Amino acid sequence: MQKPVDINFDSIEVISDPFPFYEEIRAAGRVVRNDLLGVWMVPGYHDVLSVLHDPTRYSNALYGAVSDLNVLDGARIMINADPPEHTPLRKVAYQAFRRSSVAKLEGTIRQVVDRLLDDASVRERLASGQEVDVMEAFCRPVPATVIALL
Repeated sequence: MQKPVDINFDSIEVISDPFPFYEEIRAAGRVVRNDLLGVWMVPGYHDVLSVLHDPTRYSNALYGAVSDLNVLDGARIMINADPPEHTPLRKVAYQAFRRSSVAKLEGTIRQVVDRLLDDASVRERLASGQEVDVMEAFCRPVPATVIALL
């Protein structure tokens, strides 16, 4: 049995340079266990297609359920649902993410970004020419907020 590749994709080390971790996963095999997250990782494009199109053999049902991080705490959401339960959830999400639906939120999205830019710590760092961690300041909160609004 191959050794698990336990990677926390939210760690600062991985976020700052994910490519060595991706290579570690690819080097470990076509199907790689991540005990930390309680998931199997499939790094190859064609293997991913096979997994995505065969929910009878490959299930998302336990995603997050056995993780030390316990991120979902048993919640049934689209990311850990298989067809047929996944299908109506996907239809709702599809409607929310259509171009016209997102376009209607443009003003709200601008307000979210403006609020983040007005954050005192971000504003001070930008004004003084210091670096700002874009992932923490924008790339996480903007989509999370917009998805919550949707």
